This record gives sequence, structure tokens and C-alpha cells, in this order.
Amino acid sequence: MADKRARVMNNAMRGAIVSFLLILKNAKHDHQNLSLPLTLHPFLFEIYHRILLPSFERLILRQHKVMDPENWDSILGFIPDEQLRDSIRAEWNTQRQTDEQRWEQLKNTVERWIQKGKTSATFKTNPIVNIVFTYTYPRLDDHVSTATNHLLKSPFCVHPGTGLCLSLSLSFFHRSSIHTMTEDRQRDRKDLCPDRHVETL
Repeated sequence: MADKRARVMNNAMRGAIVSFLLILKNAKHDHQNLSLPLTLHPFLFEIYHRILLPSFERLILRQHKVMDPENWDSILGFIPDEQLRDSIRAEWNTQRQTDEQRWEQLKNTVERWIQKGKTSATFKTNPIVNIVFTYTYPRLDDHVSTATNHLLKSPFCVHPGTGLCLSLSLSFFHRSSIHTMTEDRQRDRKDLCPDRHVETL
């Protein structure tokens, strides 16, 4: 809402930008959510190395326990080669490692396999990159971002479906205190005509 250039775009123009930024198919953390090529677009390459990978290793890896045994199926599901999946799982089962050690082992093992089989059809994507993007890349609601009628989120704009309207100041905001425009108009009419029955608008 603060960008005038975005506000004056039509839906087709907004859709073109959203389609460029939209990578993840859904909100699930699984291998079917995306499959990026081995050679990333420069935009994706930069944000992967500068933002996503450091954030994953500093925050997600530690806080969400993605390398815990109960999540191994999800993580190893990103690896398209069954033999490699079984090999990594066997090593994890027999070795006592921290999450960080498992992650480093996974990265190194996958990188070696990619280097050995770049010309094969097995690795047309990098599982490590896909894991990091799945857990860190922002989810975009393409419909909300594309259609201009969804821009009714600024103060004093009435939502067409719910009738909700927020003021500029949110210091007093609480979900239970929100009124719809229909409720407010009914109350105002009752104040003006207390003896008359007011129909639902």
C-alpha cells in the first residue's frame, strides 16, 4: 500500500510480478512443494546464499528440530535417489550426532553425489537447496497479491466480505472489540430512532 507504483498496476501486471516471486506451491514442508533447477536464477542464487541458508542454519535448524529422527522421512524425501536415502539413514541410525552434524553430513554427501552424477537424470535438482527454500522462503498468497480488490486492507477501507473496518491507531486493537460496518450502522440508526425496529442491512 505504500508503493504508488504497485497501487496503479492492473491485475495482469501484478500477476506477472507475483508469478516471478511465487516458488512454493503450498505451505507444506515436503519434497513435492518445489523442485528448483541445479542452476538457480541469479535472484534466487543471491537470496539463497545471503539470506535463506544462513537463516536456516542459524534459526530453523536449531529451533524447529528438522533433523530430529521424527523428521527424517520428510528431510530425506527431498533426495530423489533411494540408495542414497537409505545410506544416509543407516549412518544416522548408527552414529550419535547433533542436528548440526547431521546437516553438515547431509550437505557434504549430497554435494559429492551431485558432482559424480551431474550428467545423469538422478539429480536435476539440489535437495539441499530445495530443503532450505521450503523452510525459509516466504509463502505468497497469489490471489491476494494479484487482485486489486484485495488491497482493501488500509485504514478505513471496508472489507467487502466481512464488513470489517480498522482505524489508523491499533493501540487499542483487540479481536473481540471489532465491529462490522453493518453492526455500526444498525447501532447508529437505533440511536436516531430508538422506538423503531431496524432490519439487518
